[in-house]
Amino acid sequence: MNTTQRSESINAFFDSFVNSRTTLKDFVVKFSKAVDSRYKKERKEDFDSRHKTPSLVIGSKIEHQAASIYTRTIFSKFQKELVSSNHFTKEKVEKNGTFYRYKVTSSFDPDDAFIVKLNLESKVCECDYQLFEFMGIVCRHMLLIFQVKNIFQIPSHYILQRWTKEANKELKSVEYRSSFEDEHHMSRAL
Repeated sequence: MNTTQRSESINAFFDSFVNSRTTLKDFVVKFSKAVDSRYKKERKEDFDSRHKTPSLVIGSKIEHQAASIYTRTIFSKFQKELVSSNHFTKEKVEKNGTFYRYKVTSSFDPDDAFIVKLNLESKVCECDYQLFEFMGIVCRHMLLIFQVKNIFQIPSHYILQRWTKEANKELKSVEYRSSFEDEHHMSRAL
């Protein structure tokens, strides 16, 4: 499903620049414009993520943390999960030392239920919903259990670098160093 969505997104992107009658020469020019447009949009989003403060809905510590580290797009998805966590109830199923297992159920639909396991010491949490495994975002079920167990910060092992405001900054510095090193090696070879 994810690959299909990505393919459709790329097709839609290029459809706005080329059509079946586009010549190879025109394609190269339009492709360059399309890539430039994409980079410009990405730079604007990076700027906005770093300089515009998103609106907080709940005002919790975990929401503040997410707003400070995530890009606006990812923060919006995280915030949706955080708000949705309020629509669930939890039932402790097992406690064994620092290991807990909860059944997390929707207040509106009893069939919407998932098992969440938490090791309180390591703050490693697993949910049958598997949103983190699929998208890299902590799900509403895990967020509810974090709240119950007074975990007020997203554990660092649940913050993927690629979703942070600083993700592209590191890539750009690597690209810059790489191009600088390439130029340096080329000048030494000459």
